[in-house]
Amino acid sequence: MKFALILENEFSEQLNMTNTVSQYMTTEIEGLSPPDSTISTAGYVGADGSYLTNAYTEKRNLVISFAMRGVDIESRRQTLYRVVKPSKYIKVHYRSPHRNVWTFGYVESMEIENFSNETSGQISILCPDIFWHSFDSVSLSTADNAVSGRFFFSFPNAYWSENTAGIYETAMGEIAEASTSFSLTVENDGDETGLVLKLLNNGSEKAYLTQIICKNKTTGQALTISTSSSEIELNASGGYLLINTKTGEKSVQSYTKAGKAKTDYLSYVDFAASEWLTLVTGTNEITVTVTPKDESCLESLEMQIEHTNVYLGV
Repeated sequence: MKFALILENEFSEQLNMTNTVSQYMTTEIEGLSPPDSTISTAGYVGADGSYLTNAYTEKRNLVISFAMRGVDIESRRQTLYRVVKPSKYIKVHYRSPHRNVWTFGYVESMEIENFSNETSGQISILCPDIFWHSFDSVSLSTADNAVSGRFFFSFPNAYWSENTAGIYETAMGEIAEASTSFSLTVENDGDETGLVLKLLNNGSEKAYLTQIICKNKTTGQALTISTSSSEIELNASGGYLLINTKTGEKSVQSYTKAGKAKTDYLSYVDFAASEWLTLVTGTNEITVTVTPKDESCLESLEMQIEHTNVYLGV
């Protein structure tokens, strides 16, 4: 099978391990398939069978076997020692006829056999991230398609009355709040994963939001971010709220246009009534509904989604 394999250390120094007679001949790569899983069960009391208590996917263990032939083997061996260091970070690039992906891990061991007719070796890498990530990514934005729209929460006409401040309220005493809804369709050609969603403020004034509801209509998942005592603040001129639902990276954080972190809003998530959104394989319809403190900011809001296909096996 034709493939390309490149190792890259934390200083961006690369080592091409592709099957090349004059350099390094990779003879085998273990760990390209999906990692093993751990499944825990418990037996029923006084009954046959058992039930599932826990199931998760283990870390990936990449084992690269290689050989070195020809002249100047010593120089190539020293290059390996410089790039691939035990316990240190390593990025793995892998390309096959159907995949161009990367993952990262930490070097568990590297052994080289010097006293034999053919100099051979083996590199073991432990990868805490179970996925292979595609080098190709997709950025979607509501600015590219007019899918957002402003609306008011609906109540029967008989319930409406105007108070002395000129604000319409219901007979139940609830003030009608303007909100806007955004929608984007994400095509996920890889395995199920989380998503990275941005709510961007393009206006010249700060935007203050009291509630954000994110939904994946395909899966029925919903994530509610709300506050009754304060507001979610988005800086003017490109400030944004970043919602990351990927495993190990879950966060709700505001940033300036320059990418400087401002405020952590993770505590604003209503965990009792929420679920972190995921993108299943195929078509996913993602919607975001926001309720502002002042509806004048609604026209300047924009929703963006960044998506990269990930794979358990390549």
